[in-house]
Amino acid sequence: MTSNELKELRKKAWADAKNFIETHQDADGFLTESEQKAYDSMEKKIQGYGIAIDRAEKNGRNGQRNVKTH
Repeated sequence: MTSNELKELRKKAWADAKNFIETHQDADGFLTESEQKAYDSMEKKIQGYGIAIDRAEKNGRNGQRNVKTH
């Protein structure tokens, strides 16, 4: 995947996580234990996209798709 594609995926994941918080936190801003675990998983995925974006950009895949050939 290119860094641009990964950035779009991260953008969507961030919007989904933000929406999750807005729709699940209680009046005091808290989540249930299971909701917190779900949100933590979303955050981890967003962080993973950041790492993948950095890797793609270091490897020169900013906008071009690299196709592996064997």
